[in-house]
Amino acid sequence: MRESYTLDHAKRWYQESLLENSHDPHIFLVGTKRDLCESHEEVQKVEEAAMEVAREIKAEYWSVSSLSGQNVEEFFNRLAGITFNASVLKALDDLEAKSASRQIAIAQSSENRIKLTPDDIDGGPGYKNKKAGCCN
Repeated sequence: MRESYTLDHAKRWYQESLLENSHDPHIFLVGTKRDLCESHEEVQKVEEAAMEVAREIKAEYWSVSSLSGQNVEEFFNRLAGITFNASVLKALDDLEAKSASRQIAIAQSSENRIKLTPDDIDGGPGYKNKKAGCCN
């Protein structure tokens, strides 16, 4: 968090990440080493700058400290939750797409079927023998 140039790099890294991701990725800007800031004012100044960058790149901002453990577990829980949610939604979309393709296949195969009614079957109630009397 103390190195302001990393915030400038974050914008470039964000642009590079968009080139490598074909879908809408979840973006996190994580400020680490919070415990190295010398004063509350320094923390506040750095976090304001980081939150501005996060807004610009549409990222979720997290300030963490590995040394003290501050916000580390919370961040990983958030990351796991979002990842799980995205996986479930993708699985549902895939299932829906498979279901739709099956319905199309069934509809297409049913168009090629000959439908018989009881009247079409020899001896059925409305059956008419078209050959009756032709060979007598």
